[in-house]
Amino acid sequence: MKRLLLLLLAWPMGTGWAASIEGPDEVEAGRPVWYSIVDVDDTAAVAWFPSSALQTGPPHINNGHALFWTTKAGEYQISAMMSVIDWENRTQQLIPLMKIVKVVGEGPSPPPPPPPPPPPPVDRLTGFVVIEFNDQDDYETDDPGIAEVIVGHRLRSIDRFDWKVIDDDETGKYERWAKRAKDEGVALPYLYLVDQTDNVVRQLRLPNSIDDMITIVQELLP
Repeated sequence: MKRLLLLLLAWPMGTGWAASIEGPDEVEAGRPVWYSIVDVDDTAAVAWFPSSALQTGPPHINNGHALFWTTKAGEYQISAMMSVIDWENRTQQLIPLMKIVKVVGEGPSPPPPPPPPPPPPVDRLTGFVVIEFNDQDDYETDDPGIAEVIVGHRLRSIDRFDWKVIDDDETGKYERWAKRAKDEGVALPYLYLVDQTDNVVRQLRLPNSIDDMITIVQELLP
């Protein structure tokens, strides 16, 4: 149940129980509008019912006014409750007050979401290269450059870099990389470069030059 913020308002003697909510019947989306309760007898107290569009708490109360604001078009009900009291401050009658407000148009566009935080700097890098083990002899015959990269002698000497060669039918510790390559339908041999947080910072078809491969690693490691 929404908290009822009781606002005691004192006006000069009005028109009996003709109290009502005063304000425009139609407003533009995104434009703030003040509403007030008028013609309240001096033997009555009123309270606003807050809602997603009607702000009733400080600093949105101003001499008994409540601030109405929304960016969404549609019909909204503003509600309040008037308590008629006797001279001993005992409630004699509760009278609901309501007003329908039509919101038209489109409000201002919401601000764009903040950009995601930058990824942490790469402190350590692991290369997972997925190959078909049965084709290793073909690599050495048809593309010696790729065969040299797969063996990775020079790569294994790079500080903070690990080199893992995985069969496309791997079922052990690194099975997920073989499965990912299959799910993505990539041509083998294929490379995933992964940082210390297990985030893939780059993926690509395995270069057929060991010098190109070393350059890629050095660009990613600060």
